[in-house]
Amino acid sequence: MRVREAPPVARVEVRAACPGPAHEYHWIEGHWQWDGHRWVWYGGHWHRIPPAKHAYVSGVWRVHGDGGYIWVAGHWD
Repeated sequence: MRVREAPPVARVEVRAACPGPAHEYHWIEGHWQWDGHRWVWYGGHWHRIPPAKHAYVSGVWRVHGDGGYIWVAGHWD
């Protein structure tokens, strides 16, 4: 989805306590999403690291060639 309006500055979040052993979980930062009418904040959360995965690549809003913004979702690499 392409959005014309730049997303707001990310919120500063306080991480909740990790729900298990730290080497089994990764904190995924919160981010803004466009719902078609306004920006909505999706808070950060702990996610259990999937088997055979080593790193999480955070999602990011990228500037599109025509001046809009496109969301590139986070994923496990």
